[in-house]
Order: sequence, then C-alpha cells, then structure tokens
Amino acid sequence: MKRFLALTLALVFVLSLAACGGSGSKETDTPAAETATAAPESSTAETEAEAGAQEEDEADKSADIPANISIGTNPAGQAAYTMGAGIADVINKSDMGTTVTVEETNGYPVNVQLMMNKEIEFGFVNNLMAAQAYTATASYSDYEPGQILSVMTLAPTEFHVIVPADSDVESIYDFAGKRVGVGQPGGISLEVTDMFLEALGYKDGDFERLEINLQNQCDYLQDGQLDVLLWIGSAPLAAVTGLASAKDIKLLEIDDEAIAKMQEICPEAELLTIAANSYPGQTEPVQTFVLRNMIAARADLSEELVYQFTKQIMENVDALGAVHAAMKDISPETVTLGMSANTPLHPGAQRYYEEINMDVSEFTLK
Repeated sequence: MKRFLALTLALVFVLSLAACGGSGSKETDTPAAETATAAPESSTAETEAEAGAQEEDEADKSADIPANISIGTNPAGQAAYTMGAGIADVINKSDMGTTVTVEETNGYPVNVQLMMNKEIEFGFVNNLMAAQAYTATASYSDYEPGQILSVMTLAPTEFHVIVPADSDVESIYDFAGKRVGVGQPGGISLEVTDMFLEALGYKDGDFERLEINLQNQCDYLQDGQLDVLLWIGSAPLAAVTGLASAKDIKLLEIDDEAIAKMQEICPEAELLTIAANSYPGQTEPVQTFVLRNMIAARADLSEELVYQFTKQIMENVDALGAVHAAMKDISPETVTLGMSANTPLHPGAQRYYEEINMDVSEFTLK
C-alpha cells in the first residue's frame, strides 16, 4: 500500500513537471507569434509610405504641367502651322495632362517676341533666330539674353526661288526690273530674303518689291501679277504644291558662289537641295540653302513640361510624319542639327535626350 502511494505521488510529480514545461514553452512561443504577425503590419506600412511618396511625386510632376499651353506657328496653310497642328493633336490625345492650342501668328519673329513676353510657351523659330534671341543680338538686342532655349530641330527650311516655266528669268541674277515677292512684314522669309538679295548685290530700286505672304505670292504668280516668288519654308509647301498643280513653274538653283556670300552674312545657312519630286513637275533636285526649322521654349518653363513635350514628339514620329512630310525624319540623328553653343537645349529636352543615350553635352545650358 505504501509502495502504491509512493508510485502515485511520483507520477503526479512527473506530470506536474511536464505541465510546467508545457507552460514555459507556450510563454516562449508567444513573442515569436506576435513578431510573426507584426512583420506584415510593418511591410504594409512601408508599402503605404512608398505609395504615398509616389503619389506625391506624381502630384509634383502634374503641378509642373499647366492645364493649357500654346505653340506659336505662322499663318494657316504654311508648314509650321501644319506641323504645329500635328504636334497639338498628338499631345492632346496623350495622357500628358495638358491641352495644346496652335496659335496662328505672322511668323517666327513674332513667335520669339510672344515667348519673351510670356504670351505663349513654345514657338516655331529657326536656328538663326534662336541664336539671336538667346544672345539678345540683332532684332532682339532690347531683350534680356537667355530667355529662349531650344527643344529640337524639326526639319530644314529650304529657300525657294520660283518663276513661271516660260519666264525669261533664267537665274537668280535676272531679277532686275521684275516684280519680286519678298515675304510678309514681320515674317522670317522677309528677313532671310533681304539677306539673300544683299548677298547677290541687289540694291533698292533694282526691282519692284511685293511684301506679301506665300499664298498671295502663289496667287499673284498664277495670275501673272508676279514674276519671282521668294520664300523659305519646309518643302513641300502646300501653297506651292497648289500653284504647281495649276500652273507650270520652275525652281531656280542657287549656285555655290551665291551660297558662300550668303554664309558670310548668315553663318547658319547650309547648302542643301530641295528633293526631286517635292512638287508636281519638279523631277530633279534643286540646289539651295537652308536654315533649320526648330521648336523653342521659354527658359522659365518647368523641366517636367518640356521633358514630356519632347517625349511625345519623339515617340509619335509616324503620326507626325503623316501630317507633314518634313516631320517623318525626326530622329536622334536629326534633332540637334544646326544647333550650337548659342542655341542651348532646355534642361527638359536635354533630360529626354540623355535618357535615350544621346550625347548633347555640346548643347548643354551653361
């Protein structure tokens, strides 16, 4: 009996120890369990913080892009207006978050003034004017330098010399006594044409000057009221295509000597050709000089705005090329042609080009 009681007490003691050991094990496991459940809470907090930071970043970028922006072009029917309309359509269909309005203006010089006066954000110019505006020289000497920066080169603008096919004007040296269209007041064609005529040695009174726009020049030439049409713009020009469809015309070449003299006055001028078949009946290339058609931006625009603007153009070349042939060749190889240290890139455009591995250090804003 005593032996049985002793065994019973011993068993109770062992069970008690086992029970204590079990209790200790549970107490040890509890913090681990709590830690295990705490980890997801920490991860969720970090995720929420990252999401919040991303939303704030996107909000900051959105704040840098205004709801409405404008592009200054030139009169409707001319190349820059057509190209500007194509760019506006691409951006307005994108998720960039802004609405682009195409402004019909009297030409590139007006676009520079509108940008400097902060009336438009972007404008079509050429590399000659971009350099003048940035350095505040020539026509822009009354403005502060550095207000206009480059975004991209779009296309060459070819200088056109056009006469009726049966004209006795055989060369660029035969303008004496003729009625010559020199471009509209305030437009870049008038400025460039005057440089060209000076390079050729023409003086006031050598011929009758008609300061009219391209469409009027085409109408006058078709009706026999104009002998020579002079204009600079990206071929094919819609108005000239219409003229060539209605009347036989010929495009006159500009010889090497004349181009060299032009370059003395305007170093940005480059020798190039108007490609064959640019116009009805024009089966051969025609030597001429070009300036580079460009889009410029106000220097005070945000980097994000100009970055997104540049990105939309560069990533929609096929659509833009369908609007105007001059835009079908936009590429990393063409967008800085004609630029120099006097036409530096806006930091937003620079950022995009560097993202696609372009070396634009030569055109970096100093």
